[in-house]
Amino acid sequence: MHAMFTKSFRVRIAVVAIGSVLSGGAALQAESVLIQRKYDPSRPMFSEMKIDTVQKISAPGMPGGGMEIKVSQLYCLKEKVKEGDGGRKIVTLTFDRAMQSMDMPMMGSAEFDSDDPDDPDSAPMLGVIYKNLVGESLTVEIDKEGKVAGFSGMDAIASKISEKASVNQFWMMMKSYFTDERGRGSYAEDPLRFYPNRSVKVGDTWESESTDEMPQVGKTQTKHQFKLEKLATEDGRKVAYITYTTRESLIPSEGEENEAGGKKSVEGSSNGTAIYDIERGLIVRNTGEEKKKVVMPGQSMGGGASEVTIEVKSKFISKVFGEEERTRQKEVTARKIAERKKAEEEEDDEEEDDDEDDDE
Repeated sequence: MHAMFTKSFRVRIAVVAIGSVLSGGAALQAESVLIQRKYDPSRPMFSEMKIDTVQKISAPGMPGGGMEIKVSQLYCLKEKVKEGDGGRKIVTLTFDRAMQSMDMPMMGSAEFDSDDPDDPDSAPMLGVIYKNLVGESLTVEIDKEGKVAGFSGMDAIASKISEKASVNQFWMMMKSYFTDERGRGSYAEDPLRFYPNRSVKVGDTWESESTDEMPQVGKTQTKHQFKLEKLATEDGRKVAYITYTTRESLIPSEGEENEAGGKKSVEGSSNGTAIYDIERGLIVRNTGEEKKKVVMPGQSMGGGASEVTIEVKSKFISKVFGEEERTRQKEVTARKIAERKKAEEEEDDEEEDDDEDDDE
């Protein structure tokens, strides 16, 4: 049939098709879209964040000039929503899965996955942390304007883990992130910065600022900038692409030089793209990368060096999904566990046969 079309006819068809696509795309891009977080009490969901990080620590006198630490983390939370008084929403975030692997000089590698806690290769020092994390919940209260009005749960989680891991080196490195103050930023306020709570068009931007308290370093300020990059239709659903950048720096304070005369500085930045499902009122996917350079006095880390430099590069991806996908994840892990146990049983049988042969 295509051979029967003349060249001029095929060109006219192509021009019409391109015109339709462009005019439809132009109309879509000119459309105003309300970007606002919606909460559905009838639809529990899961959110998963995976972060891969390479951290380089250097200081005068360190063997080889420094060391490199690789860390991969995954957190999965189940979100449930219920209606509160005066238009408030009460959001419960329950840790449903936690996974981490580390590769550190002198300490070797370590890993743990709460979906497979009995893996013989699991690191007990990570296990004691995450076994006491999974199943615990954070509570976020959202007011009628869509702002965080209350947050709790992280301090209680830290207390529980500390009872079991008081002398755990890994927990000592992680503990400073497990506070209500930092949890409020990471799990409640920062995710809401993507939502301007107003109608925007392609090309429109919005901004916000946040602060954080870094142990041994001080208070930092981060400037967030977002832009509605484009509107599209994917899998039959209208979505908005939001690009973003951040810039983090140390807030100057009196006594920039500490007692030992060491300087402190923080230079951080990130960029990424988030996909907003217009009908659901929800960021359904977010990918990006971050880099940070921290300079601090060596004594603040218990060392004798005058200055320690920490450079961090991270790549991250987050997504939301429903019960069915979470069930599939567990089924995949269950098959892996069954295969491992089968292999262990076969190995035990072979050892018993060898022992019997030796006895003969």
